[in-house]
Amino acid sequence: MQEGKLPISKLMPLDLEHSFLAYLSACETAKGDLVEPDQTVHLAATMLFTGFKSVIGTMWYVDPTLIMCGILLMECDRLMRDDDGPTVAKVVYKQLFSQDSENLALDPDDVPYALDDAVRKLRETGCPPHRWAAFIHLGV
Repeated sequence: MQEGKLPISKLMPLDLEHSFLAYLSACETAKGDLVEPDQTVHLAATMLFTGFKSVIGTMWYVDPTLIMCGILLMECDRLMRDDDGPTVAKVVYKQLFSQDSENLALDPDDVPYALDDAVRKLRETGCPPHRWAAFIHLGV
């Protein structure tokens, strides 16, 4: 954003009760902060509070100290892949909009299944769990 960070306090007063799907493909959109990691207030939850019915977010985070300790035995550049987000989004949107062209309304029941299908496709390519497990669905 041009003005800097977008605090949750600016989003909470918004009345978006007719909003349906928020697809948040940026890193860590469904992850708490370091100060209060056990709290459920994050961007994805905020989208639910403002009125979105379904939210897809990510929890992409790998503690660099785990890499240094050798717990994660892989190269650093393979921990997160920038092409995972677009791959998942493409599958999700393709599935959501592949329904009958006469019915333009999205079915809320289709969102988690579309995400599940996208994650399954990542798993089938041999993608390690720390990459495909980052994608989550919140809401109906």
